[in-house]
Amino acid sequence: MSQQWLSVIGIALDAAGFVILLFEWWLAFFNEERQLGFQRQLERERNQRAFAQANAPEELRRHLEVTGKLMDDNALRRAWEAHGGTLARRKMAFLTAALLVIAGAGLQVTGSWPGCCLAIGILPQG
Repeated sequence: MSQQWLSVIGIALDAAGFVILLFEWWLAFFNEERQLGFQRQLERERNQRAFAQANAPEELRRHLEVTGKLMDDNALRRAWEAHGGTLARRKMAFLTAALLVIAGAGLQVTGSWPGCCLAIGILPQG
């Protein structure tokens, strides 16, 4: 194998790492939009419950308060589960991309280093 191919492989790994970083950024933007949607929905539900409680008879208000708290807890739990899953995918994508970019840079340097790899059978450029 020619030493120049190490540079070509390094560039390909860099490109693959960059594409994975783009995917990680897409996950971040998608997750932020979803979290804002959870927030808007929770705020809308709280406003509706506050209106219902204000116009409810006294004996029904305590029930509405407890039910509202349970609904809020459930909505927050769903939001955190979705957020946690996305964070795990983002972390894996970032680590994979970083590894590919670092390996690609190392191969590019190795491919450009004069006579670096004769001992392992890689022929110099030329």
